[in-house]
This record gives sequence, structure tokens and C-alpha cells, in this order.
Amino acid sequence: MQQNYNTLMHDVVFKESFANEHNRRPLESLLENLLDLPKGSLHNKLTVAYESQIGKSNMNEKASRTDLWLTMMM
Repeated sequence: MQQNYNTLMHDVVFKESFANEHNRRPLESLLENLLDLPKGSLHNKLTVAYESQIGKSNMNEKASRTDLWLTMMM
């Protein structure tokens, strides 16, 4: 019997895990580790938008979107 596991590599699981307001601290911790920032430096400083469109700079570019768009409040 093959077991299926949902991991953060699955698009929906990733977005739902990190876009959820109740899971903000794990997102902050992940970013602090990836960006080599001091622990707690991003606490309550992130605004998260779910699936944001990225603007094109010219007509020939393909439209893009992000799973999450993060903004850091200073």
C-alpha cells in the first residue's frame, strides 16, 4: 500500500501553511534562517498577500504571479 504525504513542496499546502495568519511565526522563523537574520527580528513585521500578480516591464514579457507576496514593515 502506497502512502501519500502532503509536504510543503505541494503548492496548496505551502500557500495555506504560510499565508495563514495563525502560522506567521513559522514563516518568520524560516525567513530569519534563510536570510541569516537574528532570531525574532521579523516578529510581527510581515504583511502577507496571497497569490499576488507581478507587473510586467514591457509587452513582450509573460505575466507572472507569486504564491506569497511579503512586505516587511519597519
